[in-house]
Amino acid sequence: MVDINQRPLQSVSVVMNCYNGAKHLREAIDSVYAQTYENWEIIFWDNASTDTSAEIAKTYDSKLRYFRGEKTIPLGAARSKALEQCNGQYIAFLDVDDLWLPQKLEVQVQEMQENPESIVCYSDGYDMYDEEKSPKKFSSYPNVKIFEGDVFNKLIISNFINWQTVLINKELAVGNLYFNEELNFAEDHELLLRLSLQGKVSFSPEPLIYYRLHENNMSHDISMIIRESKLIYHIFRKEISIRGININKARARLYGTVVMKAIRNREDYRQYSNYLLQYPNFQNIIVFVLIKLRMVFLFNIMLRGYPTKA
Repeated sequence: MVDINQRPLQSVSVVMNCYNGAKHLREAIDSVYAQTYENWEIIFWDNASTDTSAEIAKTYDSKLRYFRGEKTIPLGAARSKALEQCNGQYIAFLDVDDLWLPQKLEVQVQEMQENPESIVCYSDGYDMYDEEKSPKKFSSYPNVKIFEGDVFNKLIISNFINWQTVLINKELAVGNLYFNEELNFAEDHELLLRLSLQGKVSFSPEPLIYYRLHENNMSHDISMIIRESKLIYHIFRKEISIRGININKARARLYGTVVMKAIRNREDYRQYSNYLLQYPNFQNIIVFVLIKLRMVFLFNIMLRGYPTKA
């Protein structure tokens, strides 16, 4: 790999939004300070936390720029506030419970420099179960597919991009670098869809992050997943029609994933099971039959094939 630290360094703004995230906060911030790429700033937006998050953030030097909102607001709105403070030529995001590997920015900045038409670069990564780091890459799950270039048609069907891996070219994203404040779960997906209509998307195959899974993940809120997925289909209905996309494929994947999540979370999956036949695919039909046969224990096998995010 060419040592990009020998070139004029293009700056990266790392957006960290925090609401009572003290538990894993220092570990997350330290993973940015450990980067081999040196020209970065952290835009730390404290969403009116009531724990010790502020005290932790303020122990770092001036490369971490601390901002605090007067009151707690939805995540999309808080992220938009943070974006207003970014000085970098590239924008990255890190949640306060996730981790970057040391080469994350170096690898992706080089990828962006070698592909100047790319508006977004994303990468592979690993799951992390509380404190246990999995050796299994996102891309090793059978239902996870990798796409590059004009990805809108694939991205509207399934959000295959883990948000913590994203690096955005700020100049190419001009006019579209904001979050839809109606959304709390799918605000990153909606932004990626808009950006995918504005430029190409590239992929770095090297795993660059750890995505932490725990009981407080917002992605466990099944009703929110359904509601906001439907809103995304509505927002992009014109582009879906122009491109002739069969959005029922997205609905089939949505309800298949929702049922799997409900079973994993030990919630009432039966209220969603009828959608499996309304929007069928091969896997949904199998799931529906197993439910009717009351053989839900077999889902422990099938869940291995599902990605961690809807």
